[in-house]
Amino acid sequence: MKVTKESVKFIRKSNLSYTKIQKEVKKNFGIVISKSLLSYYKRTKDRLKIIDFKNASIEEIDWLNGIFLADGCKYKNRNYLYTIKFALDNEKDQKIVKKLCYILKKLGSKYSFSYQKNSIIIKTYSKSLFDRLPNKERLFIPKNELAFLSGLIDGDGCKKGNAAVLVQYKNCQTMNYLSKFFKLTKKSFPVLTNFGLSRRRQYYINKRTCDLIRKGNLSIKLKTLLTNQI
Repeated sequence: MKVTKESVKFIRKSNLSYTKIQKEVKKNFGIVISKSLLSYYKRTKDRLKIIDFKNASIEEIDWLNGIFLADGCKYKNRNYLYTIKFALDNEKDQKIVKKLCYILKKLGSKYSFSYQKNSIIIKTYSKSLFDRLPNKERLFIPKNELAFLSGLIDGDGCKKGNAAVLVQYKNCQTMNYLSKFFKLTKKSFPVLTNFGLSRRRQYYINKRTCDLIRKGNLSIKLKTLLTNQI
């Protein structure tokens, strides 16, 4: 049985030992809870504030925002933990995974790995990072548009000669903003997915913009774009 709001409220207010809290939660709410989860709910506000965004550069944070918009999601799990998940290709995206974990570590966010078929899953738990990452249903304006676009390319991009193509199904408001900012060329057409008919949008990123990304060393994929190693 999952943790309820009432049981969480009881845990946070209780001054009993963890062992006694476990017994009381089981007795009053019918829930078996681990001590590690108890520790999470018993944390003070100071202990919860583990993310320090000053430890990472604006470019790193906006690259993280971009890769999240492309390959990430966030939700509260059954234990009401603020969960952030990234799913990347276990073979092709190893350098991207390394950069992602490097930034998470700089921010002070612990993470874990798991594997599903050909994907590597990176999970981290943080309310402050959860709140800071983009809402995919709303317009997101980054502080560094070039770094943000680089994160999107590393997640959903592919080579197109000396330029690049970015494929997106959603994130329309944010992509419209980027299209105007970088003068991207857009093509839109319907496709059939496992979830029914959807609309795929391809954004063509010109060579000049890609050259700026390469010059700033902002993208993993664009480092090897000219050598056809994406």
